[in-house]
Amino acid sequence: MVLELEMLRRDQFVGGNLNVSMSTATKILSVHVMGSIKIDSDHTTTTHVTEKAIERKDMSQVEKDSLIKEIEVKMKPFHYKKKTAKLNSLELVPLNELQYDSSKITVHPDDSDWPLAGNWKCWGVSMASRAEQSSAHNNRVSKIWYMPIVDASPTDWSTINATVEMVLDEANSMGKSMALVTFDYQLFVKALVIIVTKPHPIILRLGGFHQAKAFLFAIGKIMRGSALETAIKIVFDAESGVDKVLNASDYYKGVRAHQLIAKAIVLSTPESFKDLDNIAKMGRTPKLWALYLKMVTILLQFIRAERTANYELYLTATEEMLPFFASAGNHNYTKGARMMIQLHDEWCRKYPDAVNEFFLKGQHAVRYSDGNWGGIWSDMAIVQTLMKSAKTRGGLAHGALRDPNVLKTWVLTAPHTSEVSDAMLPVYEGMKRKRGS
Repeated sequence: MVLELEMLRRDQFVGGNLNVSMSTATKILSVHVMGSIKIDSDHTTTTHVTEKAIERKDMSQVEKDSLIKEIEVKMKPFHYKKKTAKLNSLELVPLNELQYDSSKITVHPDDSDWPLAGNWKCWGVSMASRAEQSSAHNNRVSKIWYMPIVDASPTDWSTINATVEMVLDEANSMGKSMALVTFDYQLFVKALVIIVTKPHPIILRLGGFHQAKAFLFAIGKIMRGSALETAIKIVFDAESGVDKVLNASDYYKGVRAHQLIAKAIVLSTPESFKDLDNIAKMGRTPKLWALYLKMVTILLQFIRAERTANYELYLTATEEMLPFFASAGNHNYTKGARMMIQLHDEWCRKYPDAVNEFFLKGQHAVRYSDGNWGGIWSDMAIVQTLMKSAKTRGGLAHGALRDPNVLKTWVLTAPHTSEVSDAMLPVYEGMKRKRGS
């Protein structure tokens, strides 16, 4: 069986640090390479499956090495005169001079009044039920392909340049003149310098999943030493849960804990919640908790923006995050998130059609289901697909790191083996259902 896929007209690409480590009796083995995926969120994607016999061919080791060398990504050297990439060299335009105006975007009341619903459903369940009732489903499940892995340090200038060139080549092969790429902050900064230097026709995005985790960390840092730590212990009934929430090492625990604690605070003072400014005037402690409720509300708005593919709300929540990033001392995301707002203004001038078709129509969100509450960040998608496959059975974490030849074979053939795995998944699920019945 061969899977033949009709090439897409609207794709986005995501790159990230693929790192896997394992311990042996004598040392710790690790690999750090640049992994990337291609995501299609187009509504017209079709998949054709045709039956075709595949002939098994025995190959010598020399033939295997020659074949692997052909699919290896060629490095594209890029030399930057400074040791580290900084956004200081890029001119920042004042927010009030940009075309983007956050005051024109209305905040949905569901983000503020959900704790007053009278039940203890979590925010996600409450929002999902409302979103599904609001309109009929008009979404398609996203298709994800693994791109060739660059077998080099992901933070190296040449590695990022090779990834950018590979993405452009892939876009050009599909008849597209520009590409959309997402990186987390460390790679985003260097990729932005490369794109500005060349320049390349690329829309560059900062990973939303990593931005949400950075904001969770900012909440934890600002509230550290307060009664929030005691409240987290009550939620998870464990000391380890406190560090995971405050340090944002567990995203899902952090979001769940802040939802429950914010709801408990609101239900205890429902009348005052509507006006946080009045709470702030009651004293230093009420002011701190009013600030906490404000931060949790921004976090939930940011999550809802991607869940419902509302890019304007994403920009609004990003702008509101900036002072809290600065207060927590996270200067990287203070500058990076600020730059994202300015880049959006630049995209509207350079690529108006792409912005309208891709962002304003919600094509940027990755979907595993067709529900109205099914969107996730693209950098979360690469964590849940490529990064996960490398760390599970059949990946790199179960012995492949011991043999350099096996490691290199896995890295270079992952894009091809993933398509076979995806094609066999429906067969496996059908067998499970048949076995269960």
